[in-house]
Amino acid sequence: MRDYTQQLTVEQFGAMVPTATRTLGSQRGPYLGYTPTGAPLPVRFDASQAPREDRASAALLIGTLGSGKTVASEAIEYAAERAGSLVVDFDPKPDHGLHKLAELGERLEVLELSGDPAQQGRLDPLAIGLKDLREELACSYLLELLPGPTGSWENAVSLAVKDTVREGSRSLLRTVELLGASDRSPAKEAAEALEVIRDFGLARLGFGDGQSPSLEVAKPVTTIRMPGLSLPEPSAARDTYTRAERVSVATLSLVAAYALALISRDRSRHKIVGLDEIWFLLASPQGRQIVNRLVRLGRAFNATLLLGTHRIADLGDLSDLIGVVFIFGQDSADAAAAALRFVGLSPTRELVGRIREFRAGRCLMRDLHGRVGEVQIDLVYPHLLQAFTTTPQSPRSDS
Repeated sequence: MRDYTQQLTVEQFGAMVPTATRTLGSQRGPYLGYTPTGAPLPVRFDASQAPREDRASAALLIGTLGSGKTVASEAIEYAAERAGSLVVDFDPKPDHGLHKLAELGERLEVLELSGDPAQQGRLDPLAIGLKDLREELACSYLLELLPGPTGSWENAVSLAVKDTVREGSRSLLRTVELLGASDRSPAKEAAEALEVIRDFGLARLGFGDGQSPSLEVAKPVTTIRMPGLSLPEPSAARDTYTRAERVSVATLSLVAAYALALISRDRSRHKIVGLDEIWFLLASPQGRQIVNRLVRLGRAFNATLLLGTHRIADLGDLSDLIGVVFIFGQDSADAAAAALRFVGLSPTRELVGRIREFRAGRCLMRDLHGRVGEVQIDLVYPHLLQAFTTTPQSPRSDS
């Protein structure tokens, strides 16, 4: 029997099929990892591609604890910043590590949602709100803080906010002063209630003295830590909220306004918003409103959203707005099957078993072109993995 005229590798043979390809990710852009099966091929991911091409700009990273989704999300944010993008990173636990990188030292700002006096006024609605929405944002925030605003309180607060804006002041403390100086009893009552609340924990964030730095000079990377939030149950009525819950709900509206102000400044510049553990936000109507608004407006503002969660079911009606998907390790067969169906694959026993075994950055990726393939996230530089890992490290032995 005569020998073959030419020997073909598996990759060459596959390339002869018009519909077959091992190419995955973006044609150009930062290196994200490699295909671990067959001859390794580099996988690039350009976070700016989706809004630039008018495609669904949200990318989903789904996986169980320790599967590598948070590390991958931070790697994408870091690469985007190095390429010139503006980064807004939501850190709910908090356990992110962008602030640990020396190269980002002077380029990163941390906003912590806590009652620390150092955070006083960082989210004053008259300072951070978009010009056309500033007055409405301030009124809504103050009324959300009040235990049970009557119609007369609403009128008094609205008038005081209008007077504050008319003066050219960007301080909510000035609004409280104007309420207290009024000769009308509803205004004085509202002022007394706000005087008590404004020094209560998270409420300090909303009451500035007008000296807060302009968002026009915001740094390229903003990390928003949220350890102090105490959100009510989704089904809870407003009149049952505790004071801590009222303040937390009101603060979330300011966080949304802050993020929108950051990403809407310059539409020619790409932005990336990392929303890790979105179940934390989606568990409340207020948090879901934030995620919905950012996802739906992202493409218009030339922004890419990175959504990190444990379960596909957390997304709800947001699933139709997802472009790129990364499926990391799953902790149950049902979760793995749901994730596979989400990217259009049949959940066979072999595929489900493989997804459940994924760890340490191994994932299945569906890119913007609908191609699906296995990827090993590769940070290349050890200091990045050291900064981003959320896995507790064993103490090093000197022996």
